[in-house]
Amino acid sequence: MVARLFIFLLCSGLERIEVASANTIYDSRENCNAIIETSTNTMVAGCKNTTIPNSVTSLGSSCFNTCTGLTSITIPNSVKSLGYYCFKGCTGLTSVTIPNSVTDVDRSFMHCSNLSTIYCYPVPYLNYVNNKINFGSDAEVKLFGGPIYDISLVKATPTTLTVQLNLNEDYLPVTEGENVGISSAQVYINDREIPSIGDNKYKVTGLAIDTQHDLKITTRYTDGNKADIVKTYRTLNPELTIQQPKCVSSTCAIVSATTHLSDDETSLGFQWKKYDAPESLKPNEAYAAVYNGTLEGYLKNLQPTSYYNVRAFYKTEEEGYYYSDWVTFDPSNYSYFEPTVHTYPVMAVTDYTATVRGYALAGTDEIAEQGFEYWEANGGAATPKMERTTAMATAEEGYQTVLATGQVMQAVLDNLKPMTTYIFRAFVRTESGTTYGEEQTFTTTIPESIGHVEIEETAPAISGYYDLSGRRLAGKQRGVNIVRYSDGTSRKIMVK
Repeated sequence: MVARLFIFLLCSGLERIEVASANTIYDSRENCNAIIETSTNTMVAGCKNTTIPNSVTSLGSSCFNTCTGLTSITIPNSVKSLGYYCFKGCTGLTSVTIPNSVTDVDRSFMHCSNLSTIYCYPVPYLNYVNNKINFGSDAEVKLFGGPIYDISLVKATPTTLTVQLNLNEDYLPVTEGENVGISSAQVYINDREIPSIGDNKYKVTGLAIDTQHDLKITTRYTDGNKADIVKTYRTLNPELTIQQPKCVSSTCAIVSATTHLSDDETSLGFQWKKYDAPESLKPNEAYAAVYNGTLEGYLKNLQPTSYYNVRAFYKTEEEGYYYSDWVTFDPSNYSYFEPTVHTYPVMAVTDYTATVRGYALAGTDEIAEQGFEYWEANGGAATPKMERTTAMATAEEGYQTVLATGQVMQAVLDNLKPMTTYIFRAFVRTESGTTYGEEQTFTTTIPESIGHVEIEETAPAISGYYDLSGRRLAGKQRGVNIVRYSDGTSRKIMVK
């Protein structure tokens, strides 16, 4: 057998190496001018004219040690490791490129005095900057081959992590040579793929409270290779701070608490009981909704002659309840309060539809009607809190209304125009008037079936106006109007 260390030490002029074809231990496949251990596909010795075959998986220790005649070498993607001192003293090398396949380098370029630059594809480059491999050289190490995606934390809650996918500006490739492109990028937790929620954001739900979690971003390249970055983030401890209730009548109260729980959380709410109730009496309990850091609920059927205690809770199947402190209130000490109305950002958008979500909580007056108003944006964008009369696409067409129910309400807006920006907002109507939520916008997409086309406006003509009972009107009147069109469709509008 051939010893693996220092086989041709100081043989700088050696030009040819050939292993006899009858040798069953070593070979010189593909006229590579080197010695390869057949069973392991490890190159154990080379010379200045060596080419590394694509079947070689590792370069053995000192296989090119002091081969000063070696001026360039191409390391193929099949190679996974560069052994100890494998290019030590190769003073003819001025630059070298390490492919993505290499994950192990052990001081392989010691005393390569003329080696000025080591170009790395993303995998060995990341291992180098994270001190997982050692080139053993003072040469400048540069990223080559393709950019690397990274993740940053957008928001952490007790059970969720939301991260943003970004190109890491510190790991952008050099321009020399031919770079590869990115074919895909994906975020994982425990090898489970996390779906995107849009805008390169990813949200993981159902996590353990106050626990560290490893998230991995995998960047895949057009050459078939990939690079991984792992980031560790911690979920939070639940925080619930109860606020003084707002008594809207002698029998009803709005209860609230501040929290860092996300709007998507559903396992939280309030518990309440009479102030003088025995300790053993189980409190009443109801779930509530969160909007932008505030948890709110509505208590009914209170007795005005009693004091009450209320507290917020967060419940998990694994760890049970988390509570705020109790707070005491008197239902008989009530005031007038308007409804609470909020508009969430759009949930989903297609070419002709949009799914919207809102929040409606009654005040003193009962809710008569609730839902969403929407209209085409004037000039393609909405101005926050723009008055409806100036935000409408046209005075003739007006805005449209869709009704919904529930404290957290949801509706689908259909028959929209493709590639059009709309404004929408939640509303609540009571006997005292209308209360609106925030204005949000969305833009419908290009129809997938026909690609990019110019949409020709062919709006149907108005055939008549009707009231809610179906009676035809001479023209538009103040209040709710039903507009019927020549194509048989109808639309509800509000005229002020």
